[in-house]
Amino acid sequence: GGESLGQIRFTDTYYDTIDCLLASKDEWLRQRDDAWELKIPTGEESRSGGERTSFREIEGGHQVGLELRRRHGFDLKENEQIG
Repeated sequence: GGESLGQIRFTDTYYDTIDCLLASKDEWLRQRDDAWELKIPTGEESRSGGERTSFREIEGGHQVGLELRRRHGFDLKENEQIG
């Protein structure tokens, strides 16, 4: 057994475009409490169902917005794209 060091609670809210663009590319955009995070695949390693196993995580609204614009042509400020 181990010793409990306490509990930490957080809330994750996941976002995607209406046509599920991010999920179709195995990318995951979430807001953990007030912090934005974007997980993008780093390689071709995958599980038997095709899901990727290795990701790079980008943190912070500014950096996440820049990466979304670079990869997909929109950022966090363009609310009609993300919901």
